[in-house]
Amino acid sequence: FLTLPSRDALRAEMDSRSDPRFYMVSQLNRKLASAGVTSRHLIGLTWDGKFTDDLDIHVKTPSGNKIYYGNKSADGCTLDFDANVTRGEANPCENVSCKPGTFEVSVDNYTRRTRGAVPFQVVCRQEGMPDVVYDGTWPANRAKGRLLLVCRHTFTEAREEPGGLAMSAGAAGR
Repeated sequence: FLTLPSRDALRAEMDSRSDPRFYMVSQLNRKLASAGVTSRHLIGLTWDGKFTDDLDIHVKTPSGNKIYYGNKSADGCTLDFDANVTRGEANPCENVSCKPGTFEVSVDNYTRRTRGAVPFQVVCRQEGMPDVVYDGTWPANRAKGRLLLVCRHTFTEAREEPGGLAMSAGAAGR
């Protein structure tokens, strides 16, 4: 670790040696912090930077509107950031800040840049609750525009716990 040239290189090396169930969530957490996202409800998409494909998150709101790169806000929900639009990023992730309700989450591979299947994770986070992580894979032969349904997720009103928000030991460990 001492020979790595930068903090980003160190993070990348640590991520490559860690459990993929957690390091992709960590890269989303870093991007949320750097972008100043403070939503109590969010849906994030993250994948390994060795896949330079332009995966895109598509979120259908409870009223049926869709949020994605071509429609960045609807019904009080917003696409906060979009990854790999013009080139591959070291830690690609995307995020939609949303509100309570039931959302349908799909993924598209808008620009195929690598061969083979592309594994990803969708993270549904509600303040005060453990993250719900859905693992997915964009198949090697799936065509652009054929959205891959990942999940339907319901968010409730975030509530304050007496003495602060509760966090499970597993969430604190991540």
